[in-house]
Amino acid sequence: MGHFTENLPIDNMTKLQTLKYVKVSAWNQVKKKRLVNLRELKIFGDLHARNDKFTFDSIANLKCLRILSVALQDPSIGHFGSLEPVSHCEHLQDLHLEGTIHNVPENLHELVPNLECLSLERSNLKDDPMPKLEKLLKLSRLHLGWGSYVGRKMICSAKSFLRLKILNLCLKFDEWEVKEGALPVLGDLKIFEGTELIIPERLRSINILILPIPATDVDYIARRDYYQL
Repeated sequence: MGHFTENLPIDNMTKLQTLKYVKVSAWNQVKKKRLVNLRELKIFGDLHARNDKFTFDSIANLKCLRILSVALQDPSIGHFGSLEPVSHCEHLQDLHLEGTIHNVPENLHELVPNLECLSLERSNLKDDPMPKLEKLLKLSRLHLGWGSYVGRKMICSAKSFLRLKILNLCLKFDEWEVKEGALPVLGDLKIFEGTELIIPERLRSINILILPIPATDVDYIARRDYYQL
């Protein structure tokens, strides 16, 4: 099921497994306790309902959830609160968050221990997220999109990201330090051109795609979709 902007008549649909492109305002009116088999959920910010806020408490009862995407593009509703309730979704494997986070939780690896794919956009992270993200031991795909990190340096510590195969660094930064034994199975890297970033020597033999820096948010979204980032 997909593209819902008004009230959702799904309160009794206990066998529902997929629900996509639901506005925050519509999602907030759903009785979630009966969605016991929901495995995939995609929510986007309602640009007109400024009083409708998304909280992760609203997904805490979705015990079977495996894929979660939440895009909050409007600054008035674009700030994520605590990620702690996500810990109740113990089967979560794929997480996409678009909106301000500021800081990655220290215990993210405990909240989502089975996470395999992570995508962050417009997170406005001030601190290097890699020391916390590398604790996600099952992570195989990482996408740090436009505005996800506003710092200038990232460090991958020794023997980190042991399962990471795909890495998208679609943001501007100047220095990337990859220590011995990090990213041993990385096979696909996407980065933006025009930065002063020097790709570490031992990663230059993998498949690298250098993307043009987008002029606008609309341009970025178009390129993200085209390159399937």
